[in-house]
Formats: sequence, C-alpha cells, structure tokens
Amino acid sequence: MARYEMCGVVAVKAIARFVTVAWAGPRRYNPVDPCLREPLGSGLSCCVRRSARVGLGGGIDPGGVSRLRNVGRRPRRLVPEASWRGGAGVTNMLGGTVNLAGKLSGFQEYWSPKIVGELNEQYVKLAKLKGEFVWHRHDTEDELFLVLRGRLLIKQRDRDVVVNEGEFYIVPRGVEHKPVADDEVHVLLFEPQSTLNTGNVRNERTVENLETI
Repeated sequence: MARYEMCGVVAVKAIARFVTVAWAGPRRYNPVDPCLREPLGSGLSCCVRRSARVGLGGGIDPGGVSRLRNVGRRPRRLVPEASWRGGAGVTNMLGGTVNLAGKLSGFQEYWSPKIVGELNEQYVKLAKLKGEFVWHRHDTEDELFLVLRGRLLIKQRDRDVVVNEGEFYIVPRGVEHKPVADDEVHVLLFEPQSTLNTGNVRNERTVENLETI
C-alpha cells in the first residue's frame, strides 16, 4: 500500500512539473551558468530580472545587463566619465586622433594656449605666438616647446636659443626665459597641468582658465 502511495506522489510531482514547463514554455540551458535558464524568446533572464528588482529607482541595473550580454566575451575597457562628457584635456582619450592643423585653424588669438590632450597629469597644448612675451620662470615645471610652423627665439639670461620648424626645446624649471616670435609661430606645448603660461608673473597676458578645443 505504501508503495502505491509513493508512486502516486511521484506521479503528481511529474504532472506538476509538466504543467509548469508547459506554462512557462521551453527553456534553454546556459552552459556557462546553469542558473541562467530562461524561456526561449524571452528578452530577460532570471538574473536580469533580479537586477531589475535591485536597480536604483526600480529600473534595470545596466551593470547586470552588461554582465549577461558579455558572458564569454573579453571585458570592455571602461572610459572615465570626463572622457565621454568632453571634459577638459581629454580630447583624444577615446582613442581618436587629433588633427593639429584643424585645431590651429579654430582660433586666432596669440599667447593663449589651448588644451588638445591630456596624459599622466600633463597637458598637450597648442598656441599661436607673435611678438614678444614677458620674462618669467616656472619654479616647479619643465616646459617643452615644439615648433610646428615658423621660427621661435627663446631668450634666456645667459644665452638665446633658436627653435626652428620641426624642432623642440625644453626650458628647465627655474630658468628665466622670454619667447619671441618675429612672425607668426605655431607651437605645441607639453607641460604639467599646474603650469601657468606666465609662470611667476601675473599680468594681462596671464591665462588662468585654459580652453579645451
């Protein structure tokens, strides 16, 4: 008698299982994570539904969705928010190239550096120079001048340095200098973010807030 009752229980469980599967529809098996069983044709898995329950504001957690879609794939490199928001100094952080001629054609003012890139807490800047600048020094920063067009004279107290097109010169920190451009000169500057264009001097040529282009 007990054996017949056990068989009846097993039969009831089998019928209940059949009804559940028939109601939910056929399910596919995820070999990577066996818990990810979902109805065929379903747009969301159980894991995504769990993410939806715990997501901020009751919405689907994007992180949960991304993890599911990228099962078996190489993880994508996360880009800092400032990069895709176009923050200062991140012009080419997404892997794109920067056209220097195009950037230089976008402004006309002299002695006003523009930020076009950033790396390792350094700024890459472009500037147009003409005439004489002011004597100044940078107490804690070295400064690189790469001449893209023209001829730049960098005066120092003990000597003058001529930088021709296609050449660069590094002014060591603490060295007083004065850039001079008889004709229009285009330069690329590479220097720490803390570098002020007039160094230890504050006057009408000082640019406190640099523009990113």
